[in-house]
Amino acid sequence: RSLLTVGDDSQSIYKFRGAAISNILEFKKDYKQAEMVTLVENYRSTQAILDPAYKLIQNNNPDTLEHKLKISKELVSQVSQTKPNPHALQVEMLEDEVETVIKKILEILAKETDYTYKDFAILARANNHLDPFVFALRKAGLPYQLVGNRGLYAREEVRDVIALLRTIVDPTDGINLYRVLNIDSLQVSTEVISQLLSQARKSRIDLWEVVKESKDKKISELVDVIRTYQKGTTDYSPSEFLYRVVTEINYLKPYLANETVENQLSIKNLDLFLNKAKQFEIEFQSDAKLSPTIVDFVDYVDLLIEAGDDPAQAQLQDIDTINFSCIYD
Repeated sequence: RSLLTVGDDSQSIYKFRGAAISNILEFKKDYKQAEMVTLVENYRSTQAILDPAYKLIQNNNPDTLEHKLKISKELVSQVSQTKPNPHALQVEMLEDEVETVIKKILEILAKETDYTYKDFAILARANNHLDPFVFALRKAGLPYQLVGNRGLYAREEVRDVIALLRTIVDPTDGINLYRVLNIDSLQVSTEVISQLLSQARKSRIDLWEVVKESKDKKISELVDVIRTYQKGTTDYSPSEFLYRVVTEINYLKPYLANETVENQLSIKNLDLFLNKAKQFEIEFQSDAKLSPTIVDFVDYVDLLIEAGDDPAQAQLQDIDTINFSCIYD
């Protein structure tokens, strides 16, 4: 009689993870004397937001607990202050939607002097749906940051560094080598990269075989870095190795050139990734009683990514930015 369970059938969109409405229905069959309490007090939103949301969710009937158990899940707001009512704006094209959102933000900022950037949030269904808004805000010079679900390993700067480490461990991995060639600080022109790809495809050989024979100065410098650190995979701890490689190619230079919010976040994310390497070293030494190499760390990161384990990215707390967030990613 000391068992407590909590469930929300509105989260059954995650049924592939086991969040099925049948879990709650079967529980009531197995524990017939269990008391059920319906949580309907809401402390986050005004009633003006809760009512249309409730009306919309009714479209899921009859596959809801509310319908099957004859209960009410109609939320009652406990928020006392008066806030603007929600409005729906409909446009034809994605470009129109982005333009409308940007104009609306600027319009409200001009009218409401008490509002700042951090009073605005853009919520999307998935992370890739936010990209057009990112480009638009960047073009308009408006500060922003992504908060919530996108993990550290999905960040572009972290993906660059992981690709660099993978390339050092295995330069025949063409996908990661291609990403490395496109790192801004290496200054390899798109024309050179296209030529290398065409040559590798035409000769039906690994991209690395073409890259290491290239006479281009920037490519030769990259090959020297890869070969140097291939020889030193056991000379440094993973965190020191990571720091040295990133420094060697001046990866942070473009981020330090302009102190934008986006660049600050990128630097903080790289610092988080470095701390992950340090944490890995401690745990590896404790478990294996050996000092890990960069190969061990790359294998570890690959396993984490494959398992879907993706730690949270950095956030700038005390800064005035428009916030992005998504529902599912």
